[in-house]
Amino acid sequence: MGKADATLALGKLVSAFRQDGIREDTVETYVDRLQDIDPQLLEATVNQIIDRSKFFPSVSEIRELAGRIAGVLPPLAAEAMALIRAADRRESVFRRDGSFAYEERFWEWPEMTPVTRQAVEAALAKAGEPCDPDGKARFGWETGFQKIYEAEATEVSVRPLADLSRARLPAGRGEDTRLIGEGAAR
Repeated sequence: MGKADATLALGKLVSAFRQDGIREDTVETYVDRLQDIDPQLLEATVNQIIDRSKFFPSVSEIRELAGRIAGVLPPLAAEAMALIRAADRRESVFRRDGSFAYEERFWEWPEMTPVTRQAVEAALAKAGEPCDPDGKARFGWETGFQKIYEAEATEVSVRPLADLSRARLPAGRGEDTRLIGEGAAR
């Protein structure tokens, strides 16, 4: 961690987004605000920004993505929805004669960070089950869940962005910089 790593990361962003003539005070501000981020996490964040963004990022966008990659912040609503879909399991139960009796529904959660689990469970508690007792999907449930989740995720993530000095790239992630839950619906 330090100014050298933050300067290198900013240089990579400047090159990728062709930011000619960036002011010296702007460089100092970016370096000052990014130097507390772990070098590997900062590199993964910069690589993801280069791969996915059309415009040069603000300091807050860089810090927010670093927090999401490190698992300090909960994922976006669409990613939480993918986690819900992946966790919603259904198992058919049959009678002794082999005929269908009913369908058992249960949650089988993929691996999640504690922050993600807290936000998803709080939103589920408020939104209710995605299906009625008959197993039919509730109309508009996903939209309602996403709105509730966004409020819960905002509440959960009020604290962590001020200090990313202890946030690290999750073990085994290396160059795989997908966000938490992104590959959950395989």
